Amino acid sequence: MTIKIEKYPPEQIIIRPPVEAYSVLIAVTGGCSWNKCKFCGTYKGIYGATQDYAIRNLEDVLKDIDKQAEYNYHGFPVFLAGGNPTSAPTDFLVDIIKYVRIRLKNVPRVSCYAKALDILRKSDEELKQLAEAGLDIVYMGLESGSNKVLRIMKKGTNAESMITAGKRILDAGIKLSLYIILGLGAAEYSEDHV
Repeated sequence: MTIKIEKYPPEQIIIRPPVEAYSVLIAVTGGCSWNKCKFCGTYKGIYGATQDYAIRNLEDVLKDIDKQAEYNYHGFPVFLAGGNPTSAPTDFLVDIIKYVRIRLKNVPRVSCYAKALDILRKSDEELKQLAEAGLDIVYMGLESGSNKVLRIMKKGTNAESMITAGKRILDAGIKLSLYIILGLGAAEYSEDHV
């Protein structure tokens, strides 16, 4: 499978969960497919650089995995980097995950970020394919249980959709780690923010 990329930045902005500090980072996407959340400035230039959303060419991702194998990064967890790699086509992700499992030996886990809407766009069968390929954990930003706070923060989804997405991830056999931003509702919405 080939995905045509018109633009992909040479200097990738990489963010990762703290638990992935010692993981092998494989850039799958650049930027965020949503990139409208008020609380996140990662790709908007707040930290000095901007990055448009793009899905990398499969061949380039596979070459990066080959380089990690050459550097003998066996036995380390692998984090598929980018704002939300699950926005990429499922067969593209399956190819990458399978290749990680072939080229890097004794990988204890493969993980990535996900946005609820991207999960909801995938069928149950696609989510199972990701699990069967070897995706172990998905990190998803719930941010708040309050639809009012989510709307104000321009999250682009609601609590019910995120609960549905989370259940579907778990039903597929993938572990789920959720993020909640403490104080996101500020004093005004502290009662609503869960």
